[in-house]
Amino acid sequence: MWNKLKSLVSDYLKGEELERYESLLYNETAPSIKSCTVCTKQVFDIYSLRAGLPSSLSGKIRGFNKLLKELDKTKDSKIFIHRVSSSNKKLVIFTNCDITRVMGILTFSERKYDEKK
Repeated sequence: MWNKLKSLVSDYLKGEELERYESLLYNETAPSIKSCTVCTKQVFDIYSLRAGLPSSLSGKIRGFNKLLKELDKTKDSKIFIHRVSSSNKKLVIFTNCDITRVMGILTFSERKYDEKK
């Protein structure tokens, strides 16, 4: 599954974001991956609320705007959420159930992620 996700993430994260996550995408042979299937409406409701939280509570998380736009317009009733992490990087990747399309990726500030270890 990692190779399939890695390819999709590389296409999705272009430019600066891709460079920040290059070590996770290209140097990790098997990062920790936890996946689950969730109803799209539930994901939209939860992440709409979470996007509104101040960064002092949850750290700086990027990607909410694109994710919420994609969730709002998708016809898929369920999606996959994949939590991918290595020793110092973490991504939450949202895909369709076939894992052929990325709907959004949440990226986390390294400082806040390190504090939660």
